[in-house]
Amino acid sequence: MPRKKKASSDWIAKIVLRHKEAINRCGWAAQGVFAGEDGFPPGYLYTMGLSTSYGHPELCVSGLNQDVMHQLLTGAVEAIAQHKCRFVHGNTYSEVIRDYRAAALAVDPDVVSRYFLIAPRVLGKSPEYVQLVWPDAQRRYPWEPGYDSAQQTLFGNKPETDLVESSSIH
Repeated sequence: MPRKKKASSDWIAKIVLRHKEAINRCGWAAQGVFAGEDGFPPGYLYTMGLSTSYGHPELCVSGLNQDVMHQLLTGAVEAIAQHKCRFVHGNTYSEVIRDYRAAALAVDPDVVSRYFLIAPRVLGKSPEYVQLVWPDAQRRYPWEPGYDSAQQTLFGNKPETDLVESSSIH
């Protein structure tokens, strides 16, 4: 049993080192969590390094193919790095998904400690996260009636007020 635990901590140490190197090189790194065998819970992807490199909350997205989620986060990080936008809870952004507006939701800190397990090891603390939520083909969000996808996990609470359209820095 101790041998298995050692292998597990060696594996985690390698992942942490790889992410730290990516942050030093690129300003950020991403950690993917794949969906369960039956597709539930859906997979998700989260960043590490935005808080230290750009003074911006970390980002996450869920429920899509890992490559697609990585592309979405890459576009969002580029917008942050170029000072085009800052993702804020309750706002929507056109910079993330072509022809759609992604909504930004603050992630509950308890969720961060349960689901984004590698981030505190990489960053030395449990960072603040904002989830980028994608709409369905009819442009409805998961908290709206008729939303057409059960694949997206929400890590935060839906906005208490109407979403605000944004495409500039906040």
